[in-house]
Amino acid sequence: MSFALVVFTLNQLNTRKHDLYFRFKTCLFEFDKFLKDYSAKDAIIHEALALSWDLKFLKIDDFPLMNWKDRLTPWVGVMNDWNYPEEQARGSESNPPENDDPNLVNRILGFLGYLEIIVNEIGVMCVGQIRAGRLTALVMKALVVLALLLVVLVVCYETGLPWLWPALVATPVFFISFAVFMLFEIAYFLHREDRENLSFVAWDDDRADADEEEESVEPLEWRRS
Repeated sequence: MSFALVVFTLNQLNTRKHDLYFRFKTCLFEFDKFLKDYSAKDAIIHEALALSWDLKFLKIDDFPLMNWKDRLTPWVGVMNDWNYPEEQARGSESNPPENDDPNLVNRILGFLGYLEIIVNEIGVMCVGQIRAGRLTALVMKALVVLALLLVVLVVCYETGLPWLWPALVATPVFFISFAVFMLFEIAYFLHREDRENLSFVAWDDDRADADEEEESVEPLEWRRS
């Protein structure tokens, strides 16, 4: 059962991760198609094209991205300059605007926001793969216990040493205790997985943790005042 659960979990995470990576690359090409409708002479379009070009070189092994904010910093700086009032008045006769779409920034932010959601979901899959390593360790322990059990069975069948009999008689207690602990661990893992799939449900202990955080914050607020 544990082996089947490990194979299913790893396969599900890996498949989902590759699907999200394909969606990430597809969104980048859609982003390029959108940017082609505007003049690249505008700094905000130029930086957006550079950002898209940089993100296309990301491989699936580069995830999770820990520097997503740093990658957006150049474009965000250009966006802030582009949104200045004096920049908005750049449509004079001596300096006609390259891109006069008033919603240009919002359109680009829409693409970048969707890309960020995909990047975050891939990061969650990466964390899930790390957590699946715990289940792999559980399966390895089960296989080791099974191998030891087979060795004990062979020893019990072949041995003729009377001094070894008390130890062999006590072996069932060891194997039963080990099996009980592993079953508890499997049950706990399944419980955690079930709760993560129902992340939209408000659990009682989550509310208790939130209340404790609020109680811990209130005295600090009172001290500041």
